[in-house]
Amino acid sequence: QDPWPFLGPLSLLSLSFPPPSTFYNMSEAAVLFLSSVALSFLLPTSSDDASSADGEAPPPLSGEDRLRYDLSVAHCMCHEYKMDELVWNHISARCEDGGVLITPGLVHWDEVSPSSLVKSSENCTADIIHAACYSALPSCNAIIHLHTPYAVAVGCLSSGFLGLTQDGSFFHDKIATHEWEGVSDDPSEGPRIAEAVRKVGDKCNVLLMPNHGFCCFGGSVAEAWVLAYYFEKACQTYILASSAGQPLKVPPSDVMAKSAAQNYSDVFMPGSCEWAALCRQYEREYAPRFK
Repeated sequence: QDPWPFLGPLSLLSLSFPPPSTFYNMSEAAVLFLSSVALSFLLPTSSDDASSADGEAPPPLSGEDRLRYDLSVAHCMCHEYKMDELVWNHISARCEDGGVLITPGLVHWDEVSPSSLVKSSENCTADIIHAACYSALPSCNAIIHLHTPYAVAVGCLSSGFLGLTQDGSFFHDKIATHEWEGVSDDPSEGPRIAEAVRKVGDKCNVLLMPNHGFCCFGGSVAEAWVLAYYFEKACQTYILASSAGQPLKVPPSDVMAKSAAQNYSDVFMPGSCEWAALCRQYEREYAPRFK
């Protein structure tokens, strides 16, 4: 008879636990020892066990191969989290040779494999926007340009973006704005985009393009993608809170500045915590179709 019936599905502990009456004359140390032995049958014994349950780890890559892999992950994860727009928008990364890998264009983003990335987009707007932003931010190694619904909605408000949450603090005092001039197919627009970014300086991590979309900048593909994800979430919060018909509770500027610094610490740097899990998701759900 199971001496631990109250544990329900966990009653297999009885295989390693003695009956309750045994504990009455045991020392505290002995009880703790037996407890740890029993739990060892239920918990993973190593980090490898935990990671294997979540899917394959990303392959060990470097240089351009790594950039291609990360860009493929970024495109597929945009599709996964509904941040893409059919065959439009673009993500790029700067290569060591000075070239730029970018979205191939005219394909759905769940079709973007590492080998399909190109060094000259078929979309002239991509080349103009990305070249301008790279010229303005020497420290930037990756750019993502999206038309996600809540970020576009915020760009249609005269007030622009207002950070209300911890996610929003990533962008505190770091947003540049470039007004919409129509489809960016005129090379003369490039210098104006670059100037808007330079006004904010090296700290700039978002270019809000009212009535159009936005760009996020990062030192890596991982950083740029994760910032884009959080920017859309922060915009969603702003739109939903504004729709409630109640006064907004706006955090004090000093609290937002403190949170921004914390978000950019070594522990919480955008992409440092999230990217490995996203790569595992990519390996499970997208990579097999590219092999």
